Amino acid sequence: MRIALPRGEWAKPTEEYLASLGFPFDINGDQQFVREFNTRCYPVQFRLTRATDVPYLVNNGMFSYMPEVLSRYWYGITGIDIFDEARMRGSGNIKILEQFDGKDKTGRLVLYARKRQLPRNPRIVVKQDYRELATKYCNDLLGENGYSIGLVDGSDEGYVASGEADAGFGLTVSGKTLKREKLVVLNVFMDPVYPVLISRDSTAADFRRLLKQLKRK
Repeated sequence: MRIALPRGEWAKPTEEYLASLGFPFDINGDQQFVREFNTRCYPVQFRLTRATDVPYLVNNGMFSYMPEVLSRYWYGITGIDIFDEARMRGSGNIKILEQFDGKDKTGRLVLYARKRQLPRNPRIVVKQDYRELATKYCNDLLGENGYSIGLVDGSDEGYVASGEADAGFGLTVSGKTLKREKLVVLNVFMDPVYPVLISRDSTAADFRRLLKQLKRK
């Protein structure tokens, strides 16, 4: 059995959630990509990966040609924003089992810029991870005026701060980067953005029972 856990911004609230269930687990401080535990019947692997990979691993597994029992991820934790994006891209088999808030880690999905008014036909930079969500929300907000989207893999804030793009679409958690780069929020599309436990067929109760088995080991 495999479980996908997120590194990065959602690592801390995930650690807090697992600790609240009696299963302390260090994510960002652990250099290993895989941690393995055993129940009485089978091994359980925790795979540490990007939050954006989690819903696709839970929906499809790593390799479609492998038997499901070998490739499938039974549970995963990611952000509600990434879950929605994955569903829009066709990962329709996954479902939310439980949502939870970190003590100081919820975010907002926003449109931001250097100035409080956008020009006509603004150039909006978006990370590849938010392609579908950005298109949907920007259509709702700017559809009549027109806009263009540029997809990037790196820091979207840098393109806006340098003037290469008029605005950016993405997740802000602490707001420190926007403040440092003197960028302002123009519109909030999703607030709060929180982490969620997801699966295809299992339940939150099943997940809790599994952690109790691992805890006893």
